[in-house]
Amino acid sequence: MKPAGLLAALALLGTTGCWPARPDAPEEEALDVFEKAEALFAARRYADAVPEYEFVIGTRDRWKEPYFKLARCHEAMGKEDQAVKILERLLRVDPSDGPAKTELTRLQSRIDSMRKP
Repeated sequence: MKPAGLLAALALLGTTGCWPARPDAPEEEALDVFEKAEALFAARRYADAVPEYEFVIGTRDRWKEPYFKLARCHEAMGKEDQAVKILERLLRVDPSDGPAKTELTRLQSRIDSMRKP
């Protein structure tokens, strides 16, 4: 087959869906999953959002927002200790993160006040 014919055949395969699909890059998939998690969070389906945020963190561990949302999910479900652990994970990634330190302090104060008689 001539080169021009080969190129035409390859182009035809690509436009008809016969060409193997390229899988999404992990970052692209993480963005899609984050959007799903955000919708679940907005619907107050915190337990359903947790594994989605965990997936995003596992794929893009330096992206801070999923840590905050995951911590808020745990807090909303009454699992403040788990929320603290999530924020501590974030601080291992970025020890100088001011908002994470502030949120951690707020949560720890809340836990302390709940434990007082």
